[in-house]
Amino acid sequence: MKVEIGESLCYSYLRHVKRCWLVQSNWKVSEHWDRLISDSILESDFDWMKQLFDPDGSVFGKTKNARQLLKQGEVDILGVAQDGSIHAVDVAFHKGGLNYGGGADKRVLKKLLRTMMILTAYQPSNSQLHIYFLSPKVHRAMQEPLELVFARLEKQYPRIDWHLFINETFSEQVVIPTLEKTDSVEDTSELFARAAKLLELSGIFRTNCSKLGPSLSKPDQHRTPKSKKSIRQPHTTRHGRIQDCIKVLIQSGYENTELSNDPIIDFLAYRNSMAVKVHVASRLEIKRQFVGKDLHLSFPVHGRWHLIAHDDLLKIAGETTPWLLSPSWRNKGLYNSHSPSRATLARLEPFTL
Repeated sequence: MKVEIGESLCYSYLRHVKRCWLVQSNWKVSEHWDRLISDSILESDFDWMKQLFDPDGSVFGKTKNARQLLKQGEVDILGVAQDGSIHAVDVAFHKGGLNYGGGADKRVLKKLLRTMMILTAYQPSNSQLHIYFLSPKVHRAMQEPLELVFARLEKQYPRIDWHLFINETFSEQVVIPTLEKTDSVEDTSELFARAAKLLELSGIFRTNCSKLGPSLSKPDQHRTPKSKKSIRQPHTTRHGRIQDCIKVLIQSGYENTELSNDPIIDFLAYRNSMAVKVHVASRLEIKRQFVGKDLHLSFPVHGRWHLIAHDDLLKIAGETTPWLLSPSWRNKGLYNSHSPSRATLARLEPFTL
């Protein structure tokens, strides 16, 4: 039997992180079930979807009606939580990066709309729906179209909780929380958890990785030098990033710095008797809590440090990216990126240290 490691991860994620007491992989509708919505309403909803999301026919393709769309549907992992909410996950694990023919954003959009229609047709009307798309590697050119897809879905269907976890958010929101929860799992059917346990026993990384960040690994003090070289080292600590940033600022003409006890401000940087309040980040990030705080952000992009007022960065993000339309910004008030677009990088060039 073919084992999909991405699906196994999501199975454990729903069971232990989202606390779903019932989880099934490769879930499909049975023709013997009674639908809660009539054929006429389903067809009306499908026609509305086509008008709204597929005016040129490139999303649904040869799918002509709602009944055909429902028959095509398969959810990678479906879970029912203890509070009665329903979680439907589609995961794409492509080694070379997300790769769907005909436009990944259109393929993903069809999957999401189909999942929504299936759950709406068969699930109790008072259940909260959570629909996810997960992928560990999505190239920058495809990331923004996917974020726009989710922004449109969230705007059109606000009662559904939409989740897009790709690239770094895939690790931060799915992999790391799952590893932390499955540290004590002994169920042999959870292959991802068992594989993680095997790597832990081999000394490659700890499954309890709450303090290790996205690298998921920490070198063992007792390894031979040869074995250490084969293990990816953890990211620089926050203290180390702050010190690196201070060094670059001094090299760029700042005369002095003063560490701060403020939970947001890491230090004050002085030049020409003027002080700048600096928050150091591991990557480009915007946060709603920083707005209007007269705060400067410093962060590395491709090894080059930048220093820019947070509100100026927010304006650049709004003019060069769809980040402010993303579920992450609208729901959580934050967004970050390791690989900003070329347009964003061009606007950041004057703020390079």
